[in-house]
Amino acid sequence: MDVEQIWTLLTGTATVTLPDGPVPLTAGDTLALPDTLARQIATADGFTAIVAGPSPAHAYNPDAVTPEGACGLAPRDAERLLPPWIA
Repeated sequence: MDVEQIWTLLTGTATVTLPDGPVPLTAGDTLALPDTLARQIATADGFTAIVAGPSPAHAYNPDAVTPEGACGLAPRDAERLLPPWIA
């Protein structure tokens, strides 16, 4: 993301993979993510979250390469997009 985001999980669990390693989140946890910090958010059982950040916010691949296993909503290569979960 090209903007800072603050994630608060309301239900479920998620793992946020950052350059320094994975950060597990459970309901009630809050995580501040600086802009331009590479991240991947995954869940095995689903989650509901409130995500706050300035507008406009675009998702992109920092190295302009689509990661293996990226979901269908993720940006491709050098593409910058407004994620559907934000709009």
